Amino acid sequence: MAQEQDVKVRVGILTDGKARIEGHRILNAVMGHGFHWQQCYELLLPPEAEFCGEGPCGETVVSMPVEVYLRSVVASEMNPAAPAEFLRAHAIVSRSWVMGKILRVHAQGGGTRSAEELRVWADTAAHSGFDVCNDDHCQRFQGVQPLPSSLREALKTTEHIVLTDAAGQVIDARFSKCCGGFTEAFSTCWQDVDYPYLPAQPDPWCDPSRISAAQMRQALKDYDADTDYYRWQTCISAAEVAANLRERFGMNVGRITALEPVSRGLSGRIHRLRVAGTEGAVLLGKELAVRRLLSPTHLLSSAFEVERQGDRFLLRGRGWGHGVGMCQTGAAAMAFAGKSAQEILAFYYPASKLAKLAKLAKIATPQPSPEL
Repeated sequence: MAQEQDVKVRVGILTDGKARIEGHRILNAVMGHGFHWQQCYELLLPPEAEFCGEGPCGETVVSMPVEVYLRSVVASEMNPAAPAEFLRAHAIVSRSWVMGKILRVHAQGGGTRSAEELRVWADTAAHSGFDVCNDDHCQRFQGVQPLPSSLREALKTTEHIVLTDAAGQVIDARFSKCCGGFTEAFSTCWQDVDYPYLPAQPDPWCDPSRISAAQMRQALKDYDADTDYYRWQTCISAAEVAANLRERFGMNVGRITALEPVSRGLSGRIHRLRVAGTEGAVLLGKELAVRRLLSPTHLLSSAFEVERQGDRFLLRGRGWGHGVGMCQTGAAAMAFAGKSAQEILAFYYPASKLAKLAKLAKIATPQPSPEL
């Protein structure tokens, strides 16, 4: 049985080419990989970090205590000026999420493929040799950063606290930037299974009428607060869709003539899209695959309506991210309205309970990632 302070997480640091390392500094770390805000930066590792070699794709793998890792995560994901109860709630969510990775609570990646349909999703299986990466695929770890008193207090008052399910196991605590007014079920995005603590439900707190632009800037990091993502629209040409279908998914239907949503989650997120062309049609899913098809990087979300405009498609969408679990925008609005961390967590993760790590039904010493 591992003690709370002994539990460590292995982090794979993505870099721009071969890692350039000086002491505990990684000079060419990458954030926002594959997204519209991708950039290279210098990442300073905490002194407790230990180098563990390279991942299968050249990632720099380091190991550190979970609470040390969380110091960076809370500073990377959250603005220290955010309301204290939002910071406390997020600290618990981030701790629960990473413990889910370490204890293998999270689903494996997978999917099915035929000539007519491709359904894929990425999760734990996307990483081999480490538990989490440093980027948005997992949760942001941008190294040592100033830790203002607000963030220190959020970590101190929630130390070792996680969310658990009815069986006493740590939950799979998903979260995203903006649900668009309705959270989504797990099965829309990953395996065909759902959890009572991750419901698809209306989220009135995400509405812009509940949180001002100034409050958004106070709650979120600068690179998150600049985008209008509650409601948005974008265009993509039929030629771009065809190219993405060939290059990213190995499928070809000729010139694209129609994009037809076949299956949606309760939030409206498409997890099965029919792509028709002059040489046939295919079905594509799940949620992230749809987003990858219809953008140079990743579409903000798969909750959108399609309108054909000549050789282009106009997409009118809602939200940013998969929408499962806690909506960071809605959680911040709840905190600004005076809601406590417990109330925030109860809203986004019903059927869950708070527990100390030592009280979990299962706390095992982390094992190596399974080889794929």
